[in-house]
Amino acid sequence: MSASQTLRTALNLGFMSILYLLSVYTYGQSCIDDLGESARRLHASTEAYSPADVSWDYVDDEYVPVGGNYDSLISAGMSLIDRISSCTDNGGSGLAAFGIYKKVHVLLDLYSVAQKTGDDDMQGRLLDKMEYFYRNRTDIPENIPHSSGGSNYTVKFTSADQAELWYGIKERRGKWLYSARRYKEAVSSLKNCYENRNSYKMGSDGSLMYAHALIRNGESRGTYFPPLAYSITRLGDDYMNWNGKDSTIYNNRKFVLNNILNYEYATTAARKYDNNAIDPDGKYRAEIARGLYYLDDAALSGRFAREAADSSRDAEFAYFILEKIAIKDAYNSSADEKAALQILNNALPRMQNIPEVQKARASFVTAGNSMYTANADRRIAEIEEAQRLAAKRERMLAYRRSISVTPTIELIGLPLGHALMGLRIRKGKVLNELNFDYVYNGKTRYRFGGYRDKPAKVSSPFRYTGFSVGYGLSYLIPSNTRYRKGRSIMNGATVGFDLRYSQWNLEARSVNRYSDAEMTQYLGNTAVNPVTRRFELAVRTGYLFQTRWVSFDYYLGIGIGYRTLSDKGTDYRNEYWTDDHYHSGRFNKLYAPFRFGIRLGFNIL
Repeated sequence: MSASQTLRTALNLGFMSILYLLSVYTYGQSCIDDLGESARRLHASTEAYSPADVSWDYVDDEYVPVGGNYDSLISAGMSLIDRISSCTDNGGSGLAAFGIYKKVHVLLDLYSVAQKTGDDDMQGRLLDKMEYFYRNRTDIPENIPHSSGGSNYTVKFTSADQAELWYGIKERRGKWLYSARRYKEAVSSLKNCYENRNSYKMGSDGSLMYAHALIRNGESRGTYFPPLAYSITRLGDDYMNWNGKDSTIYNNRKFVLNNILNYEYATTAARKYDNNAIDPDGKYRAEIARGLYYLDDAALSGRFAREAADSSRDAEFAYFILEKIAIKDAYNSSADEKAALQILNNALPRMQNIPEVQKARASFVTAGNSMYTANADRRIAEIEEAQRLAAKRERMLAYRRSISVTPTIELIGLPLGHALMGLRIRKGKVLNELNFDYVYNGKTRYRFGGYRDKPAKVSSPFRYTGFSVGYGLSYLIPSNTRYRKGRSIMNGATVGFDLRYSQWNLEARSVNRYSDAEMTQYLGNTAVNPVTRRFELAVRTGYLFQTRWVSFDYYLGIGIGYRTLSDKGTDYRNEYWTDDHYHSGRFNKLYAPFRFGIRLGFNIL
């Protein structure tokens, strides 16, 4: 027995085993496992299938495959699809989706057999079944849950898998319609694949058929020219990787060159005018030139490259012409070089770094083109000036980010007549504050020491007029910092200290004066206009919120202070006043000032 006969015998046994499995199948918990094994065997058989195994007969005025392994495979696949439906259709949404997934893959295996055999009628029927089972892309979710052998499983079916399966069916349908010369229907099916080429890599033959179907369908140049460029790019990629075993790619190449592009390159002014309008930046013609180069047709590639030069600004394409097309296109190498230099010159305004311009300049110098060389020199000077200005802007931007100037107002004191105004200047994380407060005819019970020392007495408020000035230094510990239009937006804790000096003119009062603390020598009752001065140092902590325009902060602290009391014409240090407001023991002494504040600020820088 020959080797070919042995292989055929083994394949026949494989087909018979599939049919045997179909006949002895019993429904139950193990149906998923059995279906999986049957599908794997069917796939192996379709992979090993060869058209040489088919018997052909003349039926209804045409040759069709009949009998043998072909009929067995088709029959086995159809039976397997029926079994999948029985096992999965009524098993919940997850199992139903799993069933669609399996049935479509079985049909794809059968479709590959019908393609090898050239059975167009069977291909159409298989496509009908695929589209019947798989009606919408969402029919098969990304995660397909199902049970098998008492365990739960999830089949991963990613969005990329979904696109590959869905658009793959649409592309097969379009190619089948194209082969039947039903160009209008082919365009409708293949258009979906072309428009989703970012998620689905359309095949070179399918994209080529789409472009040619558009031409056959009488579409305008603006409609078919972009997909024509795409089809030649894909065809060039395939031909470059051709291993010589598949003549389809070679035949497709001849089909493009002989039936489309030579017609497309008809040397008329109207055609070139149309192409310039359709392809204003030369992108599509550059794609065609690249594809044709890889299809080993440098002459036609050079034609489209030279035409693209009028408007292209693709420097990478220009170097492609110099390094590849101009070398192979022997009859037009100088014209190709001229086109490449023109593209480089067009691209100069888009170049953003000096080495890129210097590389183009070197090409201009080598070609002896002084005008383009001068353009490159000007572009280098422009980039250097732009870099200088950008560096200056960056320095200014960094400086603006590091500083802020914010007038502030103390909110807590406002109801009590205090308007503690401030100016906060931030440099980096250091906050410098200048504060000023002025009060006219204010009153308070406790600001000057809480004078009531006799519990039976009812206290009355001080009245006063004066000012307070201060300086604060804080360090910001930012927990979040970002920038908007060069300004800092941040928040974080603050720690630091402040110094304050206050001078308050207290209301005039009549007081009893003594020369000693024991009050043995009465000096009389005198009207006085006291002035109290206060010196305070406090440490504090707080939190700052700062947006682009507004800041808000609060602080809390405690420190040490010293207050004095004096009166014009009176030596208070050597006298003792017994008035409850200006009792001698309340002044010329240390005390502990308390800090608490809430401030609102508006950023002016």
